[in-house]
Amino acid sequence: MTLSASAIASATKAIEDHHRILILPHANVDPDGISSALACYSILKHIGKDVTVLCPDTPPESLSFLPGFEKFTTEVGESQNFIITVNLENGMEIDKLRYSVEDHKVNIIVVSKKGMIRPERVSFGEGEQRYDLILAVDTADLALFGSVYSEHVDLFSTVPILNVDHHISNTRYGQVHLIDPTAASATEVLYHWFTHVPAYASGITPDVATLLLTGLITDTRSFQNPNTTPRSLEIAAELLDKHTQNLGTRLKSHPD
Repeated sequence: MTLSASAIASATKAIEDHHRILILPHANVDPDGISSALACYSILKHIGKDVTVLCPDTPPESLSFLPGFEKFTTEVGESQNFIITVNLENGMEIDKLRYSVEDHKVNIIVVSKKGMIRPERVSFGEGEQRYDLILAVDTADLALFGSVYSEHVDLFSTVPILNVDHHISNTRYGQVHLIDPTAASATEVLYHWFTHVPAYASGITPDVATLLLTGLITDTRSFQNPNTTPRSLEIAAELLDKHTQNLGTRLKSHPD
């Protein structure tokens, strides 16, 4: 099985239709997950998206040499704004705003400088969510996101998910799927996707090539695992042509 043209088109459209994207690998992340997330970060920044790349736990320092490693955050951050609007027509002016927290409730105090604030002048609304798409990489099941999922279930239930993976055990969560169980790594799936979209292909810099090759080398144990295919070796050669960093010595310091 390989990625179909329709799957690639659906994944690409999901990116085109959204702008504030959260990239997320699994908890207890491995080199393939780290590399996949950072490669996506670089490509999506290249095409002008507002991107956050989050690691559910502290990224391993042994991989700190990877391009973009410093971009990782471990905090989801605010998920949505709630807006309280006061109509200031007829010359009303506001003097002060403050808030207090009592009995698990937030009281927002608005002090007028001129005019009376009455309930009919106040309205409420939901602001836009911090993220409008989750790009999940190298993660077979939602539970594998660990506390990021368990503590932010609402985020995962309200924001669409693009699920990119190579595990045969993938539960096909999310709304859009780019899954190839015959691929040796998640970065192999990404390489296939990126090279079939001209806007993405133009962003495969030596740094991105280094990231994609890292995932491929580590998930195949340096091309010794049975999941290594002739296509995996071809991709590795193509990535080496992109002048990737010398990974051998650096990856030896990371356990398989």
